[in-house]
Amino acid sequence: SHLGEQTFDTMSDGQKQLVMIARCIAQDTHVMVMDEPETHLDIRYRLRVFEAIKKLAKTKKKTVILSMHDIACCGMIADRLLCIGEDHGWCLGGTDEMLTEEKMEHLFSVERGALAMYSLHVGGTVF
Repeated sequence: SHLGEQTFDTMSDGQKQLVMIARCIAQDTHVMVMDEPETHLDIRYRLRVFEAIKKLAKTKKKTVILSMHDIACCGMIADRLLCIGEDHGWCLGGTDEMLTEEKMEHLFSVERGALAMYSLHVGGTVF
């Protein structure tokens, strides 16, 4: 597309990220592993990437493993989460089960009510 005429070293960080995501998708593997695919992307491209990843997982039956630090993004894209806490404790389950104030408090020492400022959307609930 619009990036085809540029060399990688002249691209912005966001453009480089889009190229790397496109490379991952183009490999057409059964399992895709991505480390923070939303990094350096503005909201428009972030939402497009999430939509593309979810569509690939559902329509092409791909397994997608994402490493992410942004809990709100996890709630937007994932069906299941493995949350690894500060003290190496962990929990595994569906997003509705995992993205609760209780789990965040336990795993990450987040005080109750602190997530209200973060606008964490889970299953129609806003924390």
